[in-house]
Amino acid sequence: MKSLDEIFGNKSSDQNNIRPLSIGENFPVNGNISNEGTHYLFCFLSLYCFDCVELLTHLAEINKRFYGEVTLYTDATLEENLEIKDHFDYEFMVLSYTKEELASLYHVYLTPYVFILDSKFSIIKACNIKDANDLLDVLELEGLVLSEKKTS
Repeated sequence: MKSLDEIFGNKSSDQNNIRPLSIGENFPVNGNISNEGTHYLFCFLSLYCFDCVELLTHLAEINKRFYGEVTLYTDATLEENLEIKDHFDYEFMVLSYTKEELASLYHVYLTPYVFILDSKFSIIKACNIKDANDLLDVLELEGLVLSEKKTS
């Protein structure tokens, strides 16, 4: 039987092996993404994360204010994503990721996490966020959101 130190040590070492994607790197774009935008917001959420679930309620409004194209990535199934998209009336794509893709392809180990990309899918910002206001602050600093009242 493993000790708690071994169990938790292995979990934290998994996170330490993930090198975050850096500003200037190209984002590993899924073939479903159009290249019609001038900027892209890729938002990674987990349905097991309270802050992520709360953020779901604000993404439709953030999408309306963002100067670019939004794509939501979740750990939900295709059917669950369709239900989420329908329930929140999202006008943007909602895609699924696996735990392995989250770590090895997207280099994300903590959600909610966002990438802001330029028109060539080069990363201009990558960070964890706490809530909708935090996301709006990041977008405002990049000059990529209409300056309206923040989501409460």
